Amino acid sequence: MTEVQQIHKLNFTSTIQNVVKVDDTTIAICLGIDLFICSPFTQNRPLGGMHNKNFKNTHPIMGACSMPISSELTMKFFKSDYRHPYKIQNGLVIFDTGSNFTVIDSPRNLVITKFAFHTSDVIDICASPNTPCQLAILTSTELIIIKIDLNQYIILKKIPVEGRAISPYLDGFLIDTHHNLKYLNGTQLKSFAPHAPFADFRIDNDRVIVAYPSNNAVKFRVVGGEAFRLHNIGTLIWDTAGGFVFVLHDGIHLSIVSIDDVSRNCLVTLSEKLNKTLEMFAQVDRLKKNIIVIVFSENSATTISVPLTLFSESI
Repeated sequence: MTEVQQIHKLNFTSTIQNVVKVDDTTIAICLGIDLFICSPFTQNRPLGGMHNKNFKNTHPIMGACSMPISSELTMKFFKSDYRHPYKIQNGLVIFDTGSNFTVIDSPRNLVITKFAFHTSDVIDICASPNTPCQLAILTSTELIIIKIDLNQYIILKKIPVEGRAISPYLDGFLIDTHHNLKYLNGTQLKSFAPHAPFADFRIDNDRVIVAYPSNNAVKFRVVGGEAFRLHNIGTLIWDTAGGFVFVLHDGIHLSIVSIDDVSRNCLVTLSEKLNKTLEMFAQVDRLKKNIIVIVFSENSATTISVPLTLFSESI
């Protein structure tokens, strides 16, 4: 067992409502009407340092996702605001308690478009993997696909489905329909992982990993591949990145296991116990020498660096 010191801890003055890893480099932290946007993995810097942005909204923010922006929307935006044009490749979509959707260009802190979406039960959102300005909105009873335009939207399709989370995957979407995965491609909704009911799933380099808790242990299975089991887990706080599964034990131990070779594993001890943890995200840093792990609690974020050279001890 190896002890790894925390490298940074950032305290927030308000309670974290939600935290989202919007892509491989960016994390969005919802703090009431404030959105804290950071890129700790790309810049190899902890939270609270450089390359962070703050966005203030009119209503408390519930969630966010990244979305490719079409050249058509970019041209309309610049024409309406009389700004000199530059290329906007990706925007950040946020939705709030006032049923508003806002698309921002986070590097420049510009609002590209904003519109009201008249439903109060938005559960999750994600962008179409291949089509700019298309957004999937998961409600309690259906999935709604919309095309976003300047200060308005067009409903493209509605698909009846009950779910709790949605993620882009290949040419479509994966939907967690309350412990069962379904894959939507076009208008066809098909079962994706015909296994026992599971607790959660992650996507890493087009591979889907599902977690099955049972009696203080969790079995992790790559869909279409192998499985392994970790014991003494308790509350499941985990992530996948770079071909590894990361699991937090009791707020003090971090298990790291290679998806391709379970003999490559490591159990590390943090320098202090993390209480009331909400979420954890991990990513290999830009130099490919360390794994950066960020653990979120109610009012703080702790960043930990784990050298990739530690994979020698068995869990």
